[in-house]
Amino acid sequence: RLQQDPGTLALTARQLWRQPLFRAGLGVKLALVILVAPEVQTTWFVPFIQFWIAQPGLDPWTAYLAAGGDSLAFPYGVVMFLAHLPGVLVGTLMDRVLGLDIFAGIGFRLSLLAADLAILAVLARLYEDRLRPLMLYYWLSPIALYATYWHGQTDFVPLALMMLSLLLLRREAARPAGAAIGLAVAAKLSMLLAAPLLLIYLWNNKRLRDLAVPFVSAAATGTAVLTMPI
Repeated sequence: RLQQDPGTLALTARQLWRQPLFRAGLGVKLALVILVAPEVQTTWFVPFIQFWIAQPGLDPWTAYLAAGGDSLAFPYGVVMFLAHLPGVLVGTLMDRVLGLDIFAGIGFRLSLLAADLAILAVLARLYEDRLRPLMLYYWLSPIALYATYWHGQTDFVPLALMMLSLLLLRREAARPAGAAIGLAVAAKLSMLLAAPLLLIYLWNNKRLRDLAVPFVSAAATGTAVLTMPI
């Protein structure tokens, strides 16, 4: 449930930190971020972003292929690229200074941990009275741990944007919610499957039905702009 004042977070970072299951899960995930370097990231994702850092341009995909890069290197769009760029950039700079080759990958994985934390924060905001089930079934989910921190998948980024869209709808912010789901779809096209669920949510809630048109308009515009060819 949401509090009556939607601008007030129901669960603060301090309250989250007081939960033993949260701290235990965070410790495990940080250890995996530091110690496990999934092959899909080290072979495809991180080198692609590092190539752009070394040779920045408007179209990193075309430039990477022209330089002989693998066509499977980064099968995502600009939203996913920008989500991971800061962490890889900082990590790459640290590697250069220290003469190592580990921090770029850690930076990439820290961006996934940040998205993971964002999803948990939104879920806690939506279900503030169900914190323990959230910890057990989401935060400590072995499926999520394996897929993201061991296998190296990046689905947490579009999922975080989708959850943000749902939270914004609950706050009756139709256009920002539409923009958020548009970003999610641009990050990974499979998020299109979630859009009808949000529309059903709007339709089933008579108080929110008037938000459907601005929501769809913002979502369609954002998706079109961010997925068009460069």
